[in-house]
Amino acid sequence: MRRPNPILALLTMLVFVASIQPSSFEPSVSPELQIKWKSKIIQIALSTSLTLPSASITPESDVLGAVQRALNSWSNAANITFVVTTSKKQSISPTGRGDGINLITIAPTAENLAIFADGNNAARTRVFYDPATGEISEADIVINPYPYSAENVPLQFSTDGTPGTYDLESTFAHEIGHLLGLSHSGVIAATMQASQALNGTYGLPALTERTLGEADLIAVRGVYGKCENSGSVEGRIQNSVEGKFLPASATTVWMEDLASGRVVASSLTTTSGKFSINCVPVGDYRMMAEYADQELLDRTSLAAARESRQSGRQRGFRRPAASRFAR
Repeated sequence: MRRPNPILALLTMLVFVASIQPSSFEPSVSPELQIKWKSKIIQIALSTSLTLPSASITPESDVLGAVQRALNSWSNAANITFVVTTSKKQSISPTGRGDGINLITIAPTAENLAIFADGNNAARTRVFYDPATGEISEADIVINPYPYSAENVPLQFSTDGTPGTYDLESTFAHEIGHLLGLSHSGVIAATMQASQALNGTYGLPALTERTLGEADLIAVRGVYGKCENSGSVEGRIQNSVEGKFLPASATTVWMEDLASGRVVASSLTTTSGKFSINCVPVGDYRMMAEYADQELLDRTSLAAARESRQSGRQRGFRRPAASRFAR
């Protein structure tokens, strides 16, 4: 049940702050741990299934071009080099047993289909990482071989904006963000937002997620660097409950640019209520927070709380008193 008492946001504005069995995420991971690749050179294997005819991809689609453009977008954003190869491998690695190959596939194998058992996502990413250090050792991406709508109507992917299809390049861009260790963004305009629209929604092609938004750029640069002329924001959100201040975990914090009104970044608080946003261009910002109610936290893990908000539950917003980002 959502508490009626207001959140007291205690924001500390800081500028220029600076081998065991691996775990995996698909794609949720606790905000307590930032996972990332140790090297900025990442080898990607494109399964031959991507070049074979598929019922889920419209004919004449530029599949290889779409994945290469998506890789280039993230490479340019974070100064990461992707080395692309071809592989006859069709299936991703099973949970807990990686093979060291970072595969992108659409093959309808048993292992690939199993990753969609708990939901009809357009694609899924399985990331293997060391839970002690957060270092990623492998990441596999599966494009759903049999996507369908809420009405159980078969869907397809395309690269030309065909109405009623998913944009394949946008799907690749989103999943590559997960491959790099990013979770879903709370910013609706971000490539890493949790949902993907079909082409033709409101009569328009759904191509905007091909281009990384400000929130995506800030997120990936905060992990991998390339943060020229930028600063950091750190803080802690607390709830006032029966006269006591308690950490507000699973709370989404947004940064809104005061000049343009655009939301440029978001973060999820940890169990202690702390959050941090790095690589933010120096400027003036307003901070806003959305808290998760107790019923939500009781039935979900902290890592999955943000995903549960997509169901349309009543949301609680608070605007902290602090509304500036020190230069």
